[in-house]
Amino acid sequence: MDFGCVSCKKSQLSKKNIKAILEWAEKHVLCSYERWFSIIWSDESKINLHGSDNKR
Repeated sequence: MDFGCVSCKKSQLSKKNIKAILEWAEKHVLCSYERWFSIIWSDESKINLHGSDNKR
């Protein structure tokens, strides 16, 4: 039999990012239905979790 250890997965979000997301959600929770449908949502954004890939 093979026994081993597996480390716990850590969240990719920092406490600072989680706080910012919650503040944004609380600020916008009461926006009207019309307001939400006037926003253009896109999943084309690129997000770097571990620094920039900008080559200088």
